[in-house]
Parts: sequence; structure tokens; C-alpha cells
Amino acid sequence: MSKSFGITIEDLRAYPWQDLIKNSPRKEMMSYHGLLSQALVDCQNKGDSKGVSVYRLLGGMTSWNPSYDDSNDKYKPMFAGAIVPENYGEGDLDTLEKLLPEVTDPEFKSRVADLLWIRRKKKNPDHAKVAVQAFLESAAVLEAGTYDCIFTGRIKRAVQLSVVLGRESDRFIATLLHVENLIQKYSVTGQPWICADLMNILLEYGANNHEMYSVLCGKIAQHHQNQNEFSWAQNYWRLQSRWLRMGGGDSEAIRIALVNEAEAIVLEADAATKRKIPSYGAAKGILAKGIEALRRAGGDAKRVEELRKLHAEHAKKSLSELITISIPADDFTEHVQNVIKAVKGQSLEHALLWLGNIPPTNVASLRATLIQNGSPFSFLFATEYLDDEGKTVARTEGASPTAKDLEEEHIKAKMFEMAGRVQWNLRAQTTIIPALSQINSEHNIEPRDFAFLLLHNPFVSHGREDIIARALLAGLRGDWLVATHLIPPQIEHMLRYILAQRGKLTSSLDSEGIEAEYPLGKLLCAISDIEELLGKDLLFDLRGILVEKPGVNLRNRMAHGLMNNNAFYDLSAIYLWWLLLKLCCLPILNYLETVRHGEKVEAK
Repeated sequence: MSKSFGITIEDLRAYPWQDLIKNSPRKEMMSYHGLLSQALVDCQNKGDSKGVSVYRLLGGMTSWNPSYDDSNDKYKPMFAGAIVPENYGEGDLDTLEKLLPEVTDPEFKSRVADLLWIRRKKKNPDHAKVAVQAFLESAAVLEAGTYDCIFTGRIKRAVQLSVVLGRESDRFIATLLHVENLIQKYSVTGQPWICADLMNILLEYGANNHEMYSVLCGKIAQHHQNQNEFSWAQNYWRLQSRWLRMGGGDSEAIRIALVNEAEAIVLEADAATKRKIPSYGAAKGILAKGIEALRRAGGDAKRVEELRKLHAEHAKKSLSELITISIPADDFTEHVQNVIKAVKGQSLEHALLWLGNIPPTNVASLRATLIQNGSPFSFLFATEYLDDEGKTVARTEGASPTAKDLEEEHIKAKMFEMAGRVQWNLRAQTTIIPALSQINSEHNIEPRDFAFLLLHNPFVSHGREDIIARALLAGLRGDWLVATHLIPPQIEHMLRYILAQRGKLTSSLDSEGIEAEYPLGKLLCAISDIEELLGKDLLFDLRGILVEKPGVNLRNRMAHGLMNNNAFYDLSAIYLWWLLLKLCCLPILNYLETVRHGEKVEAK
């Protein structure tokens, strides 16, 4: 019997979990996690405690984020409270060892074998051998997927385990040869991230043919540079310098590769000035990195001086791009400087998580301010709320001094109105815009850069990652027309997705058996569990920005064609973008709080 789960091999054989995996449209652990979690819920509803334990044991292995670069912790829980590798006791491992030969799916087999290798005190080389083969087979299946870059992680783990078996072993030699063959394949496919990932694996774990790969990197870099894909050109010039250094290449060849990388950064800065909407602020920030890279590479001093003069010109032109913030009461200069300081010089991941960790509107404070500053008789009279064309879009009836329900209706409407006119605009002007400007000046962001935030995110349904990545990128690039069209339906689906994971119905069933999905307004306003999931403050912001008529009501105004072009560039659109970022960051931020033993990630 297993120590932690109380499950035998016979119990595992009695349930159709392998059929569930076999029928999964995506052969990847996150997809399996959803199927096995649903099976667990079905067993709970039937009162089948044995089935619950079976699917907990199996589903636990699917609820981890691989962290193969971590020497001590290869698998980390995807969310707070998830099962971790240490939860599997000796009895569990005995059961899984018996199961291993019977697992037919390579993705699941690789996880079982790897868990046995990691957790067994006495290492069994057979577990590593099985894991290597299963990882390679799983990678081959995943290559054709939408997010094809994730398969290289399986390749990396296969190489890591084959190293353990011995660098002279046939297994290690065959695995490296497999990686080299994939590099040749992807060097001509137009999928540069795959080839780069694979080259980094070879560089980390040792490979020959240094000269061949340095020449190949130069060709790929020049190709991307000719296609104005400067970020990838930089990546491959840098890879070329690493291959030359590993192969003992002469210092001049290495210097030239690094100079080429620096010049690719300069070209990227120049491209920022030639966008449809030029950004000299972004060009200035990128060019500063290029100048520093050129100095470190030992570039020509005259060229450095030439670029410094160009940097000064960009700096002058960027002044006209600064956004003027007019706030009558308080001076937010220090706050804006602190925002810029918080994201300056940080990785994109750190900067976005910092921005996503800013708290939403403090509802209790807003209510107190409204009641304190409002007239004691204001709730006695009816109030109309008008749109930009003077049309009445909402109305609250007058209340008597004892009509508490009507008084509360007035308070909520006034709170949404105040937040829409003051709170959200102020947050956008003094925090979000300065942060985005600084982030854009330091990073040339592409949709794939959001993979760390969206892949395996329990708030993001599979198949939605690319849409949300494009919405986030549109905001970063200041294309609020596109962002505002993309975001509301994706937030609606996110809410429906996380409610469904908790077993909550998100659709109605009429007398004729027709099911209709609840609209966004009902998801936000009529389902009690949503406040528990998101918190009162974040829920207030989502309601006010998206569906409340006294608020901004962006979702309905956009969906019904009530917004002209200028309306999409209102500050409320920027706050809507931040709400999407906030939702995407929540699972990661909650996880960070957990692993730091309650020490919150503060927005300082």
C-alpha cells in the first residue's frame, strides 16, 4: 500500500485514466491535468473515495511546472496547495514503479520515470533510460503543436538525464546526435527560437563541431538582420561568439561577432524611429544598450562617438513624446519617478510582474471618501448618467432617508462614477503609462515573450494564449484600438474558465434543452463565487470598467459600436489592459507568496 495515497497497482488498473489521456487533443501535461481533475470531481460526486485517491495520485504529477534549469527542484507546483514531488512516499513510488512499464503515453511516462529517478534514494539507471526515451518521444509529438517551442524543454531534460548515464555512453551520444539533427532541420524553417534553444542545450552540455555551428549562427543572424528581425539577429551573433569561444577561436573573430551583435541593436533602435508612429524615446533606450555593447566588444571609438551624438538627438526629439499629466491637487512627480525606478533595468518578467502586483481600487477607502465628502441629502434625488453624446445610459431613483436599499444603489453608482472619472484615470496616468514607457524603452517585445506568463497558467485556457499575448502586446505598443477589442471577450472566457474549474455552472438551460452561456455582466454581478476568487477590489474594477453603466461600461460600448476612434485611446482603455495583466499575473504572484512563506511581493 502507498504511504500517502493508499493506492495499489490494481487500483490504478481499475480506472480508465489511460483512455482519458489517449483521447486528449493535446499530448501535454496541462491538458492531462484538466482531464484527470474532472475525473476526480466525477468520483467525488459519486462518493467514490478510491477513485478520488487514484486521480489525486495521477493528477498530482500533471500539476507541476518544469524547472529543468534548477539543479535542486526540477518540478514546482503550478499553484498554491498543489501536490508536490515530496508528497509521494516510498509506497507511492513502489506503486508507480510497477505502473511504469504499462504507461503507453510518452509524455506521462516521462513524468513517472523522472519522478522515480528524482525521488528514489537509491538511483536506478533504468528509470533514467526510460525517461530519456520517453522525453524524446514526447518532444517529437509536441513539435507540431501551436506552442512548438515547449518541446525543447523535453529535449533538454533528456540530455540532462543522458549526461547522468555517462558522457561516453551510447545513450548520451545518440541524444546529442538527435539534437544536432534537429538544429539542422530548424535552421532553415523560420522558427528561430527552436534552433536557438537547441544550440543553447549543446553549448551547456558539450558538443563538437564548434566551427560549423559558429558559421551557421552567422548565416542565420545575417538572414534575420536582412529581414529586419533584429532581436533574433542579436541572439545569433551572441551565439556565434559563444561557439567561437568554446572552440578556442581567435579573439578577433569573437570580437567581430560581438560588434555585429552591437550593430544589430543599433539597427533595432533605428527601426524604432521608422515605425508607423515613431518612438524616439524607445530608440534612445535601445541605442544606449547598443553603445554599451559596442564599447564592451572593443568597437571603433569613432563609431561609439557617432552613436553618442545620435543618442543625444533622439533624446531631444523624445521630449515631444512625453505625456503631460495635469492633476490639480497633488504633485505625483515623486510617485512617477518611483514607478520608473521600480521597472528600470529589470527583466521583462520582473517588470510585468511588478506592474501586475499593484493593488486594484481600494473599495472600502473609496466608499468612505464618497460618504465623507458627499452631501447628506444627495441620495434623496434621482440621478442620471450621460454618455459623451448626452444620452442617458443609467439612472438611480430618489431615496427616502429610510430606504436603505435605494441609498446603497446610489452609493455603488457614485463609486463607479468616481472611479471612472478619477481613480482609474489617475492610476493610468501616474503608474501604468510611466511603467509602460520605461519597459518599452528597454525591451523589444514580441508575442512569444509572454510565454512565461501565459503557458500553463490556470487562469488561461489552452488555445487562448496567443490571443491574450497579442492583446498584451497591443497595449505595450500603444495600439489601444486593438487591445480594447481583444481584451473583454478574453476576460469573459477567463472568468468562465476559472468558475468551471470550481464546478460552477456558467450557462443556463431552458425548457427546450437549449444551453446559453452567461453573459459577462452575469458572470461579474450575479455569481457569488466570483468575489471569493478575485477579491472585492479587483471585482469592483472589472465590473466598473467593463459592464457598469455609471462606470466606464467599455465592453458594451465597444461591442455595440458606440465608441469612435478617439474613445479607444481614453485612459480607461489603459486601465482595462492593466486588469488583463493583473488576472494573468495572479497565479504566479499567489505562488510567489506561498513559496516565500507568507512574505508578499510588494509593489514598492
